[in-house]
Amino acid sequence: MAFRFGLACALSLCASHAFAEGERSTGGRPPGPGPRGLTDSVLRPYVRPPFLDDGPADERPDYEVVARPGPRHHGGFYLRLAGGIGFASDGIESQGQDFKDVETGEATGFDSRASGFAFATEIALGFSPFAGFAITGGAYTATMPSSTSSGNAVGRGDYEFELTQLALFAPGVDYYIWPTGGLHFQGAVGFATVVMGQAYPKNGGDDARSHTSVGPGFMLGVGHDWFVSDEWSLGIAGRFLYAWSSGPDPESVDWKHKSYAPSFMLTATYH
Repeated sequence: MAFRFGLACALSLCASHAFAEGERSTGGRPPGPGPRGLTDSVLRPYVRPPFLDDGPADERPDYEVVARPGPRHHGGFYLRLAGGIGFASDGIESQGQDFKDVETGEATGFDSRASGFAFATEIALGFSPFAGFAITGGAYTATMPSSTSSGNAVGRGDYEFELTQLALFAPGVDYYIWPTGGLHFQGAVGFATVVMGQAYPKNGGDDARSHTSVGPGFMLGVGHDWFVSDEWSLGIAGRFLYAWSSGPDPESVDWKHKSYAPSFMLTATYH
């Protein structure tokens, strides 16, 4: 019995001495795992392997199938500024027999078409509900500094018109076939005004008073842009304006206009 007790005390002393030696050698920290063997596995953070483009699309995740445009694509806020040159023509007709025929002196109406060189402008704002498609609201103008008309029985010779402007204020759309490309088609339908300048016959006859007429109109256009930054693009465009309008002059003569204006423009677009 005494022998067993002595053996237990000796083993306890040996274990305490070994534990103290282990603490001194590890600084009091528990010892880590031992060296890795050649066949031991190593655990690391999971990294998805790159997709190999050799499987059917319906088995691939959406983020690999859906084409996502880069930073240079048409979307978001929309601003278009444009200016150019073109041609404008205004078909003018009075609604009553308010003029005199220069040959017979009989009452007649004014019926002619004035045409000339025009300056074209455009400003439009909008947004894109999805890439490549913009809903817009804009003002589109064609301004003739001067114009002439012929073939009117009211005056002798051609009529010369002072500054005349066709303007369209309208909601519309601008659609880019490819959101990252530049080809686009635009259109708008809205409210038009025609401000006709004073008209004078070259060789005598009745004047046609300046006035403003209003009515419906539309715009169609096609163009191409090239990105110069992530949001801005510069381009060219062809545009066509048309309007039907009517209104009185200061002498209560009623007028009707059928006006159109094709133009070539340089554009700057933030989109």
